[in-house]
Amino acid sequence: IGPGTIRTVALTELLIYLIEEPCFDILRTKEQLGYSVYSTCPSTHGILGFSVTVVTQAEKFNVEHVSERIKAFLCEFCTTLKQMDEKDFEESVDALIELKLHKDLNLPEEVDVNWPEISEQTYVFDRREKEVAVAMCFAE
Repeated sequence: IGPGTIRTVALTELLIYLIEEPCFDILRTKEQLGYSVYSTCPSTHGILGFSVTVVTQAEKFNVEHVSERIKAFLCEFCTTLKQMDEKDFEESVDALIELKLHKDLNLPEEVDVNWPEISEQTYVFDRREKEVAVAMCFAE
């Protein structure tokens, strides 16, 4: 996707929030492509990515078939996203904001949030609050 700015990360996390359930439902449940199906937005050295992963048995489906089904799903999802009404979109943004505002319940959760800031030397310890501020603009 590109450099992981606060805005880009917030947009990508909204995309992941919106695509997660239909990705699993269509590729895993309906098409039964593999046992493990998920979408992610990894960040590597500040560069944000997007991927849909399907772990399948080689003897059941070949790579080309799985790749084509993922591409077809993404095209269908793009159409669905374009047709999403404003109310549903706003509800999704609100739900994502609520998830981001959820306080860490224990020290390991807090470490999971803050350690990447240290290891990647970005030191934006209020990243979630900044992402929430950006996400609030999405529904306007």
